[in-house]
Amino acid sequence: LQGLGEMHYLEAIPTVMNAMEHPKYEIVQAAMVALYHFTGEKFKTNLQWERWYREVYPTWIRKQKP
Repeated sequence: LQGLGEMHYLEAIPTVMNAMEHPKYEIVQAAMVALYHFTGEKFKTNLQWERWYREVYPTWIRKQKP
């Protein structure tokens, strides 16, 4: 997951967001690191990332694609 963020593979963001629901802490942490690499945001909770995804992502992703 972290590698996807480091590569800025933007199409993977929905998949990474789904990984935030994983029961293993390590998977969730890797998803958060990937999201940080994608966005530069350092949210510390699932709820903060869910809010970003719901409220900011639609506009943010349009600005990322040429």
